[in-house]
Amino acid sequence: MTVTNRQALRPRAQRLYHAVLAAAGRTREEVCREVDRPPVALHPDAGGNGRTAAPIRVNGKTHPPSVGTPLPSLVELGSDTIRVNGCPPRPNGQHAPTQRTMTIGEFLPLYERNHVALLKSRRQTSRLLEKYLVTFATMELGALTRMQVIDWFHKIAETEGSSAANHAVEQLRSVYARAQDWEVFDGKNPADRIKKFPKHSRAVFVKEHEMPWLLASLAEELPRSETFFLTLLLTGARRDEARLMQWEHVDLEGALWHKPTTKTGIPHTVPLPALLVTKLRALPRVTDWVFPSTPNNMNGGQPGPWSVCAVEHCWRRVRDRAGLRPIRIHDLRRTAASWLAIHGANLPTIQQVLNHASLMSTQVYARLSIAPVRRALDEQAERMLGTMVPSLPARAHSASPSRDGAEWPG
Repeated sequence: MTVTNRQALRPRAQRLYHAVLAAAGRTREEVCREVDRPPVALHPDAGGNGRTAAPIRVNGKTHPPSVGTPLPSLVELGSDTIRVNGCPPRPNGQHAPTQRTMTIGEFLPLYERNHVALLKSRRQTSRLLEKYLVTFATMELGALTRMQVIDWFHKIAETEGSSAANHAVEQLRSVYARAQDWEVFDGKNPADRIKKFPKHSRAVFVKEHEMPWLLASLAEELPRSETFFLTLLLTGARRDEARLMQWEHVDLEGALWHKPTTKTGIPHTVPLPALLVTKLRALPRVTDWVFPSTPNNMNGGQPGPWSVCAVEHCWRRVRDRAGLRPIRIHDLRRTAASWLAIHGANLPTIQQVLNHASLMSTQVYARLSIAPVRRALDEQAERMLGTMVPSLPARAHSASPSRDGAEWPG
């Protein structure tokens, strides 16, 4: 087995640990040797990486720094009055050296194994950790300052966007919160009270004049691809809900789709439109998956659910052919809800279609329900304008009314 294959078989937490060590220019053997050594005196250097040992002054003599080298003991010094780094000894006669806290890179594998692995979004969270937090891998937990976090936060916003910066700082805050909970770190969380960028709800969906172009583009795809995206468009399902759909979850006779699990953790049953039932009946049942992947070397020749990468690649082709470049896959779910709101469906109905845990998540579509508002305003206008008289009576005086004359109330 090659080295690359062995690395691929490692648990994700272990791969992250080796990636952090490689970024720090260290080896696992060096870290293991340091674990068996007495505490060392460390301080953050000017660059802020927290790995440079401080010069040690003992009885007026300066000793060169050496990472991993223990402080001289009292027996070796042979003196009753000892001052280390200018500090007098403690009452018991022994000086306690500065304790080195765990680095962020050393803590990340623990965080990955004991926290991230339990999340539903563990893959996305792991990618965020590898992409953004490796910057602080060599810094001790207690060495990172709030100003360094703010500077890092704004640099991510400049290069990756405000949403990525918000996610990154939230992950850093969570890392320190877990370190405090597990009693690995007892200082202040440097990611607390960082003012995040405002989050604007995305209001992009397929408009009425764009729908024919999208449907025409989908018609040029294979039946599997066309039916997959129609499922998202007609039921408001999430990408992964449709991607993991199995035949045992679909009742074509009753035109129902029973989702055993969803993002909210609640099973969800959604009716299937008649057109979609016809499309699903035409698909071959070669595997347990409604939308299976093509057997290849990547999946060992065993078809599974359609991969995320293949779905995204197919959607980019469909979108570009239809000329709908701003539309994302998740916007198809938003399109289903938006069209319901525009044509007068109430919010509880839209909430049930989208399987939102609370009505607050569905409130964003309330502003799209214009038809009831238009009818109400038209009726109000008729009531108001129906009180008009054919013509105004002749005024007794053509001059402007005086202050003593009648005035409009208020």
